[in-house]
Amino acid sequence: MGRELAEVPLSVKSMRLWEGMNARVGAETGFRQTGIVYLCKTERQAADREAWLAQARSYQIDSRLTGPDEIDRLLPGSSRRWAAALYTPSDGGAEPEKATSAIANAAIRKGAAIVEDCAERGLETKAGAVKRCGPRSAGR
Repeated sequence: MGRELAEVPLSVKSMRLWEGMNARVGAETGFRQTGIVYLCKTERQAADREAWLAQARSYQIDSRLTGPDEIDRLLPGSSRRWAAALYTPSDGGAEPEKATSAIANAAIRKGAAIVEDCAERGLETKAGAVKRCGPRSAGR
């Protein structure tokens, strides 16, 4: 975490979607929840992370500020003693090449058409669903 607060709700929703993505698309996306650590060299950086965390707690994220001893346990072999870290154990990521192929293939199986090398100019919606996309929906 540590992102702009306005992005946190989207990030939380995204993580929930990614947790079940392999099953949803029926393929390996490379997604793993490995956690993330933002290291602080100084007490000032730690104070900035703590201020962010105080505002972000309302989003019920599992980020927390850790001290030097926990950092040593999280990052064994680190060559320095860090002042603090913002640690989010639930954070994760996917492998882009695996994920894009898996998601695209699942979409194709559901009837989507994948168009490459084409700029998207707009979407037309009807009753809350995408009706058409492409140049026509941009008034052309």
